[in-house]
Amino acid sequence: MTTDENLLIARLIGEVQDLNASVRQLVDQLPARNQTWLEPREFARLCGCSTRSLSNWRTQGRFQDHSLRKTKRGWQFHATHAAIDLEKTGPIPVVLTEASV
Repeated sequence: MTTDENLLIARLIGEVQDLNASVRQLVDQLPARNQTWLEPREFARLCGCSTRSLSNWRTQGRFQDHSLRKTKRGWQFHATHAAIDLEKTGPIPVVLTEASV
């Protein structure tokens, strides 16, 4: 390879690394509503209810098994499935938009 080719390759590698860093930064800045699994606080905010209500409904069985997952710190709600469960059984109308799915 010639010196010019080596410089071009080095420049391209640098640009790819810059793009990777930019993509990582954008992914880190995505709002929580784009996440599949939400913490109770985030899901309660989307539903317009309290985290205590979510906890009560969870223990009452208003969410299907695939809508919840247990973590070390508590529970998480699947953004789409849990909202559909609430629409079917709950008094709270949950509006699903493409941005929240």
